[in-house]
Amino acid sequence: RLFMFIGRLDPWQKGLNVLIEGFSHAAQPEALLVLVGPDSRGSRRSLEALAERLGIRSRVVFTGAAFGARRAGLGAEAGVFVHTSRWEGLSLSVLSAAAIGKPCLLTRDADPLGSLERANAAVIVEPTASSIAEGIRRFAELGESELQVMGARAKQATKAHPAWPEIARRLGEAYRTMLVPNVSGRRSPTG
Repeated sequence: RLFMFIGRLDPWQKGLNVLIEGFSHAAQPEALLVLVGPDSRGSRRSLEALAERLGIRSRVVFTGAAFGARRAGLGAEAGVFVHTSRWEGLSLSVLSAAAIGKPCLLTRDADPLGSLERANAAVIVEPTASSIAEGIRRFAELGESELQVMGARAKQATKAHPAWPEIARRLGEAYRTMLVPNVSGRRSPTG
């Protein structure tokens, strides 16, 4: 099984240190963990050293940054998309993976609206090595057809999110509301 993270290699915010530890503890010798993204302040070296110390360096692949067609191609190869952030906004990487039908292993912070969890399109874990290991083992037990069903649910869940034109319309409306004076001639308290 191929587990893939796509994003900035920030061990603390993205929880990549506990992801590597959890991957090690899951003890799935046939699994591969692929980390796609740019180095963040020398973090790649420390993450590679962690994988080496844990004896799994041959099963943890660092591709470096990827953009455009290469990034999309790598994402398409993932069996399970992984995002183990300790804190996160609405992750475009998570939305992109779900939109192409990838089942996800996520922390609650990586699914802040809970839409993938509610859709049964993700296994939700805590940002700890033991919880991540348990999530990886759960995915290892699933058959290919079960993964495809989860992926289809992920894709469907993303359709519930507004498209960019709708987001732009809502944002413009919010700005207009803040800038237009109210009846008393003063701007709204939030403006």
